[in-house]
Amino acid sequence: MHVEDGGRIRYRKTCDVDGQVLAEDDIGKGYEISKDHVIPITDEDLAEMPLPTAKAIEIVAFIDRETRVPES
Repeated sequence: MHVEDGGRIRYRKTCDVDGQVLAEDDIGKGYEISKDHVIPITDEDLAEMPLPTAKAIEIVAFIDRETRVPES
């Protein structure tokens, strides 16, 4: 709240590209690999990862989607 007049403070999530105010359902996850390049990451991508915890991941490389990694 604004101390001076008791007004509510709002946190609007807006798109840097078009200025549109976004709903929570319109916001996705991504990993920034350079200043102007973000790779989208879906909940399905995260669900398929064999992680000990879903709270943090470390991305060490990206490969083409068609590339198969040999199973060990």
